[in-house]
Amino acid sequence: MKAQSLFPAPFPWQTRLAAKLWDDISTLYFHSMNKSEDTSIAIPSVIQDKLNLIGESAALVPIEAFKTDPETLKPTHEERYFLSSGTTQEQRSRSSFSPDGLEIYRRSSVLHFYQVLSRYFEDPVHAPGLSLIPTSQEWPDSSLAQMVEWIGEHNPVSRDIQSPLGWSQAGWVFATGFHIVHAFDQGLKVPLPPGSIVIETGGTKGKSRSVSRNELHQMIKVVFALADEQIVSEYGMCELASQAYESTASGSNIRLFRFPRWVECKIQDSHGELGDQGIGALVVHDKARIDCPYPIRTQDLVKLNSDGSFALLGRVPGSVLKGCSLNAESLVIPHAEVPAKQGLWIRPDQSWQERLQSGFGHRLQRLIASKEYYQAVDAELGSQQITSAAIEDLLADIPKDDATWQQTLVAAGMNSKLPKQWLLIPPQTHGVAIIYPLIVANLLNLNVKVRQRRGHPKMDALLANFLEQEGCATTWLPNEFKIGEVEEDWDAILVFGSDETIDTIRSASQAPVRGFGTIISTSIITDVGESQQLASAKRDMLALAQLGCLSSRIRFVLLRDAQDDKELTNWDHSQKPVLSDAQIIGCRQALWSLWSRGISAQQLADGSISQTFVFDDQLQPESYLLPQQFSQATVLIRPEDEKSFWIWINKQPFLRTGVPQGVAEKQNLKSFYSLGSANRNPWSGYHQGQPLFLFETQKDLDRC
Repeated sequence: MKAQSLFPAPFPWQTRLAAKLWDDISTLYFHSMNKSEDTSIAIPSVIQDKLNLIGESAALVPIEAFKTDPETLKPTHEERYFLSSGTTQEQRSRSSFSPDGLEIYRRSSVLHFYQVLSRYFEDPVHAPGLSLIPTSQEWPDSSLAQMVEWIGEHNPVSRDIQSPLGWSQAGWVFATGFHIVHAFDQGLKVPLPPGSIVIETGGTKGKSRSVSRNELHQMIKVVFALADEQIVSEYGMCELASQAYESTASGSNIRLFRFPRWVECKIQDSHGELGDQGIGALVVHDKARIDCPYPIRTQDLVKLNSDGSFALLGRVPGSVLKGCSLNAESLVIPHAEVPAKQGLWIRPDQSWQERLQSGFGHRLQRLIASKEYYQAVDAELGSQQITSAAIEDLLADIPKDDATWQQTLVAAGMNSKLPKQWLLIPPQTHGVAIIYPLIVANLLNLNVKVRQRRGHPKMDALLANFLEQEGCATTWLPNEFKIGEVEEDWDAILVFGSDETIDTIRSASQAPVRGFGTIISTSIITDVGESQQLASAKRDMLALAQLGCLSSRIRFVLLRDAQDDKELTNWDHSQKPVLSDAQIIGCRQALWSLWSRGISAQQLADGSISQTFVFDDQLQPESYLLPQQFSQATVLIRPEDEKSFWIWINKQPFLRTGVPQGVAEKQNLKSFYSLGSANRNPWSGYHQGQPLFLFETQKDLDRC
């Protein structure tokens, strides 16, 4: 009875194989769960005290942990491990399995596979099969290759793509997207017997020419002469022990994925809240994954239904790493049709002079320097040190005289015709940034509607009160507001977010969109023996608590000799908390749920996470990024690679680089800031080198 409460009753189709697998799964599962051996690691009391202040939360493992901290997830007795797909130059996730864990993985995956086949075949165990997936000898680290071999233990599986030509009954084909594209490009035609199916899995990006899911299915129909309803998609990953399969529902053209019934699915929205349905990052609790008995938050964006089925929408945008954190799905109604309208354009008047002469600039500085504003920022960033640095930088950014203010307003678009009514969508993660465009817009005499940020009412209320007292035309919209709900009464949109978010808003609105998106800030240390460079790089890393695009996420270090490497190692160790490796692992295990909100064990222990790479000019900057907040990758530049490094840096369109004095001019850097001033963003009227409110392309002008 106990087994039935966790694993539902066996599937309706009865075979000797199914019954045996089911019994074995249940027996092994409870044998593993009831072992007396305690393999957990005690959490240091200093960390536990801080956890108690935060509150209880169910454990939640971000899937990135299998890449950044595989030792944390390693069982006491490792029987086998698998690696995620990827190129040899990429860091790949590692998933470890104990002997019992591997057995449950084998039996649960085979059981569910044949359950899926039972939808199409009366006797699924004896249906002929063809695999286009390499063997486990060819792909020794692949969980997919191993799963197909396990299936082959119960039913002979051919590896010859021509074998279906000799089938006397309907069968199945299992293939990756890459192998299907290859077969299509070769012009192969292998018509399958009526009633056959093709199971496809995995994408094609990075392995062949990239094709969409629809294009892939068209290729399958050409190669194997099948209809849409005979194509099944598999969703799996080496971190899980169970797979989801997608097919067309009876009498419908809607394709939905479903895991076996012992897997529980949830979604996590952009604010870290878990739900049983809706759009968000897929969270999978696979009870067959006994070596990691926690829900795993994936990086896949899905629409989850109340019955556990889901549609795969794409990847969760990496907005915290590559831009300002904002979820496009929370901003627009999909497929909304908004009627086009003629916007009102104005040329800003000169009322800004009267405002400044009345002391507007001084009142603004007093607001930012006030105790109330400090408390609002501190409540958002969670660190007095980081809050003090943020306010110090903000006060330094504001123009100090009328002439500088005028230069700022001209650069922002004062001498050009601008849309009169604006919708401002600020970054969700760092409200400090909103004050700059708001103040400039109001000095330009623009009417602004601001979408409020969720969870930060204090700072928004302070700004709203200040602007109201100054007579600024600003309206605050609720966070639940979405584009497409009502007729648009704005002439243009200003948004700070990821490129994905900006594209989504552009497609949903008839108004022109002024978007500031993907960017990655980095730091370059040219002399590790100079303590000021190291301290400045650390300040850049902590900018705005790494919420947004201004914080440095990658630290490039030019090595002059072996002593440099030693100096850097000593400095790194001095920054880390004085905890043993076992204690750090214990902290991480307890804090998986908090990682989803950007809190790591090292943050609570007043330290920082760092991982070291050796520079490779064939990699993109994203290859070095670490997913955790308060993390910074260290990329070592050997002397022989320095020349190629500077060439590489200048070719990266989304990099913003902090450098010591004189380096930018010497190396002709295109986008840089002074080391130690990552959060210094002078109010020049520009952002990311572009005017705040001035549309420059003909395409944008045409939309107006």
